[in-house]
Amino acid sequence: MSAPFGIAGHAGGDVRSDCLVRLTLDGLGAFALRSPVAAMYGRRIREVAQQTLAALGVPDASLDIEDSGALDHVLAARIEAALVRAGVSIEDEARQPSPPSALSAPVVSRLYLPGDTPKLFPNAKLFGADALIFDLEDAVAPQDKDQALILVRRTLELMDFGDSQRWVRLNAHRAMDEAATLLGLADAFILPKCEDPEAVAEFAFAVAPTPVTALLETALGVVRAFDIATCAPDVSGLAVGLEDLCRDLGVERTESGDETKWAQGAVVLAAKAAGIAVSASVYSKVDDDAGLAAYALGCRRIGFDGVGCIHPRQVPIVHRVFAPSEAEIARAQRICQAFDAAEGGVVLVDGAMVDLPVAERARAVLKRAGATR
Repeated sequence: MSAPFGIAGHAGGDVRSDCLVRLTLDGLGAFALRSPVAAMYGRRIREVAQQTLAALGVPDASLDIEDSGALDHVLAARIEAALVRAGVSIEDEARQPSPPSALSAPVVSRLYLPGDTPKLFPNAKLFGADALIFDLEDAVAPQDKDQALILVRRTLELMDFGDSQRWVRLNAHRAMDEAATLLGLADAFILPKCEDPEAVAEFAFAVAPTPVTALLETALGVVRAFDIATCAPDVSGLAVGLEDLCRDLGVERTESGDETKWAQGAVVLAAKAAGIAVSASVYSKVDDDAGLAAYALGCRRIGFDGVGCIHPRQVPIVHRVFAPSEAEIARAQRICQAFDAAEGGVVLVDGAMVDLPVAERARAVLKRAGATR
């Protein structure tokens, strides 16, 4: 009978910062390495591999590694995934979530990073996104979801992402288990395919106090948006996913967005009524800067707080669109000064009447300007 065997990771083609691990539970402790940097880092790669096996309680497993520049934690993640695929049971470290201190900052840009693509992780903090979303759902092939979860966990444990918040988009049918693995590491979770307020509440209470953004991607989810937004204290935001929503509606997503404007408006209204954040769907044309700017401006005008991004080049465009212009800031300053001088009375500014709602809107502009500069 052959010894249990497991394979994890990727190699070949344009793979970078990753490795392919073939692991055999044969008790021989053999080690083979193919790497373009073997002459300089071969000893280090072997040390990390041996330390990982020892820490996971299987020091005598045999390894065959095809390396493409994997960092230490990526190598460790691939070895762990190969062990799991070989049938070894590994207990996750028990953690308790702590209230994230950075989540008071507004999230205008959410940049999605495929959870099984480690080459995107090392420079992610340089992209300037308010939140980095490690995506375990649509961006990961079904057969790779197990190893993606291990990789994301080890990445969040060891890598510094600067000022960017660290979010994880989970899989709807395994969200509770994935969240349990990442508690205390992720700043927030995105729960996809939300339709049932009771189910969302159950999840939110299980991971509390980690904030949860409910992703609405179906007609039923949109119809129940307010109930979902208010089902638990730690539901901190709503987001809309237009590709799945269009599929559910049986319509094609167009550049104008006319087919979903009513649905987007319903999600915005629900979030505003609940007093939580609301984020728009991604813009899928990576090379169309003008189209993205127009899309983001439309989202801003109907009340969205930010937009999802699928490429780093989209981040500064979204920030620029959502940041108040110099003219908007100057007008907001005039409105606030005049309204304060009138001690709450109605005044004219630039020929237009200013009352309390207008003044509060101007204060919101100044607050947003301070947050985006």
